[in-house]
Amino acid sequence: MMKRVSVFFTFMLFCVAALAQKQMIPNPITGGYFADPTIVKEKGHYFIYATIDPWGAKELAVLETTDFVKFTRHHINWPTKEACTSPTSLDEMVWAPSVVKGKNNKFYMYVAVGGEIWGGVGNTPLGPWKNLKKDNTPMVKSTDYPNVHNIDPDCFIDSDGSIYLYWGSGYKWINGHCMAVKLKDDMVSFDGAPMDITTPHFFEGAHLVKRNKTYYLMFSEGKAIDASYQVGYAKGKQSAGPVSGG
Repeated sequence: MMKRVSVFFTFMLFCVAALAQKQMIPNPITGGYFADPTIVKEKGHYFIYATIDPWGAKELAVLETTDFVKFTRHHINWPTKEACTSPTSLDEMVWAPSVVKGKNNKFYMYVAVGGEIWGGVGNTPLGPWKNLKKDNTPMVKSTDYPNVHNIDPDCFIDSDGSIYLYWGSGYKWINGHCMAVKLKDDMVSFDGAPMDITTPHFFEGAHLVKRNKTYYLMFSEGKAIDASYQVGYAKGKQSAGPVSGG
């Protein structure tokens, strides 16, 4: 009996190991050429939004998964290059989304299209999406801050419910700028004037997180076209708040 139990136990371990190996999440997790991903979870499903590279496309890539092994790709109605083009738009395509679940359980997206920052809202992660501004204009125009490349938005909702928007880059791989502004409860209106909070080495890709009452502003530096591209971060004190940096 002991021998049979031992053999059975060994067989079960083999089956568990084989199943674990079969379900192992690969790296990269899926095929395709994507950049700047953001992710939200809703009812056990994960939704990944990303830039379609090289250098963007007329829409975003949207991938849905429950296990990070199998993915379903979706096409959402907004943002698109056609829908998000203004008189001040540049030739750039749809880049770098940031999606969060905000007030009233709605989903809010901030995205760069044509070198401008656009805001959208949807009742579900797949929409239908619409512009947060009734006049269908960008939140930040390409001409609003001449020294700032207005791309790579990031929305951060603090533990007290305060909402902040970060964005910015530079041109020709130099002089990156990080802009920040507090948003009102409508998730689109500015609560005060945007501030330049650029930290040393910052170039683009702002992303704010909070851990143990400390704010961490992560960003990219160097050139995305060569091996100099890397990730850095800056810390902010609790009393300074996320907009002031540190």
